[in-house]
Amino acid sequence: MEVKVNVEFRFYEEINDYLPPDWRKVMISRTVRAGKAVGEVIAGFGVPVKEVDLILANGVSVCIDYPLCNGDRIAVYPVFESFDIGTVSLLAGRPLRHIGFVVDRDLEKLAAALHDVGYDVLQTANRKQVSALVNEKGRVLLTRKPEWFEKERVTRGYCVRGNTLDEQLREVLERFNLDRSRLK
Repeated sequence: MEVKVNVEFRFYEEINDYLPPDWRKVMISRTVRAGKAVGEVIAGFGVPVKEVDLILANGVSVCIDYPLCNGDRIAVYPVFESFDIGTVSLLAGRPLRHIGFVVDRDLEKLAAALHDVGYDVLQTANRKQVSALVNEKGRVLLTRKPEWFEKERVTRGYCVRGNTLDEQLREVLERFNLDRSRLK
């Protein structure tokens, strides 16, 4: 017989963009199989785990394979780029100090614009190369395709939502707390 447990989830900041409006910024109760990995449940909400930088279970940082227990209270936070959480986060290894991007081909104009305002940007569509650049070199994947996060094990990434180049550029600069004064 499968044992079920009751767990509460709370998602913070832009991670709420993936949730239906009535689930945003509130506690969400779920009944799940005992021992199910917290990352699986987070993904089940439609949240790409690769956009998560910190998961707290009852106030303590845990990995994505943390087995859920009855009564757990889970807090899910997005990538922190503006301050160092490396001493508490068990997910990403180390926070970025120097932000370098790897951008897929669908965001070619955004890659050029970021480069033009002085940011370190590489562009590729090769999945193995993207994975290596993100995981080994500490770059941030910028894409419009959420499936990149599902198919590849990247530790840093962001799905760009804006439709125009101006919206995309401002979104990325704001998301990563970058110098917006570089914009013309």
